Amino acid sequence: MNPLVRALRNRGFTLIELVIVIVLIGLLAAVGTTMISDSFETTYMLNSSASSSAKTRNALERVERELREVKPLGTGFEITTLTDSTISFTRLDNTHVTIDFNSADKTLRLCDTSACASPITLADQVTGFVMTYSGIDPDGSSSSSATSANLKFVEISMTVTDAKSGQVLAQTTRVALRNTG
Repeated sequence: MNPLVRALRNRGFTLIELVIVIVLIGLLAAVGTTMISDSFETTYMLNSSASSSAKTRNALERVERELREVKPLGTGFEITTLTDSTISFTRLDNTHVTIDFNSADKTLRLCDTSACASPITLADQVTGFVMTYSGIDPDGSSSSSATSANLKFVEISMTVTDAKSGQVLAQTTRVALRNTG
């Protein structure tokens, strides 16, 4: 074999070529790691946000179901408390129910007994909760100062702040109470 051909075959890589390859591999690894890390972070935040949205929706649906079970009483309903953050009433099955928002620990709770030693937490991380009551006066006009005698609608606005992503989720629903007669 020709000595020149043998010298070219055994030549190998120069130091500059090896350094360039190492730098290129490092750049690719850095970019790839950043892309993968961002992908995992985005997935984590989306899952957290979806979970908070589902919790909020489920809490509002539970409150809606409970409010539709308010026991009619003559021309009105058997309701003992109507505030912007609390409503207490008797259900059709004669169970006393209280739904309230505790701003100190940011929870929406439901008590389905008169003693309420251990309330059910419907939602946590609640940063805002307001119930607005609308009624119908005897003359048929709409009234914003509803009482248990003329109450027809409850509008519920709830805001939840997701602890992981910091995203604020706001949902509102309007519940029509059952007819009294």
